Amino acid sequence: MAIHYIIQVLFGIVGAATLAAALFDHDWLFESKNAEYVVRLFERRKSRIFYGAVGVLFIAIAIFFFFHIRATIK
Repeated sequence: MAIHYIIQVLFGIVGAATLAAALFDHDWLFESKNAEYVVRLFERRKSRIFYGAVGVLFIAIAIFFFFHIRATIK
């Protein structure tokens, strides 16, 4: 059962890091090879909004599954 919580924490950390990078316009995310396509497809401002939404989605997934798993245990 502990592996579920580890995965949820990882989703939360990745979501928080992505959201923080989008909010504070960190170059390590937007100049990386993996984000190059999104930044080229949109512009930097719109890709910040996109990655901010992805970060919020990851955090929401972590919270949802945390409560969903706790409800199934009871």
